[in-house]
Amino acid sequence: MRGIFLAGLLAAGVGAAHAQPTADARDDTTGLFCVYNALAAGEHAALVANVFLSDATPEEDVGNAALVVSDATRVCSETFMLSPSKAASASDMGIYGVAVDHLSAILREQGAGKPAIDRLFAIYDELDEDDVARLFDSDWRSDVEFAGRLKRSLVAGGVPDRDAAIDAAFDIFEVSAMAGQAIFTFLVDDL
Repeated sequence: MRGIFLAGLLAAGVGAAHAQPTADARDDTTGLFCVYNALAAGEHAALVANVFLSDATPEEDVGNAALVVSDATRVCSETFMLSPSKAASASDMGIYGVAVDHLSAILREQGAGKPAIDRLFAIYDELDEDDVARLFDSDWRSDVEFAGRLKRSLVAGGVPDRDAAIDAAFDIFEVSAMAGQAIFTFLVDDL
């Protein structure tokens, strides 16, 4: 399954690297990054990211974020003639993309430069199938060996050894795993 997943990523032109949309997302011809492009270009990206990343969000913000994502998804679905499954995956990618953008900004505020953030994504790319699967477990951060190994790699790669920076980096790992799943779902919809 992982081989199909990676082959699909490469075929989509996104590569296994950086589940976060990049400048290449602006050249999207499939619709996968359409919602991300719309959210990132709009004034509500931070709202959507905060609602996704926080459990303590006012209901009004949740409703407003849902409306923004829904509107972007509808436009993208019509523009690219996306199936409901592909539209849902594109919506997920939009949310995940602005969340990673937001988390990357937190890392920069914590003192991580572009090389450290690039290294973070390289570390994610080097995770094996079991490691990525582990990121979906709600208790993975309490696994001292696993979380410790990731933290050591992050700090060695230039992420500041501060709780806020490590938490943001760990959140990026989790969101990247979810984005990988959304990409896979988008691609298998054509099979």
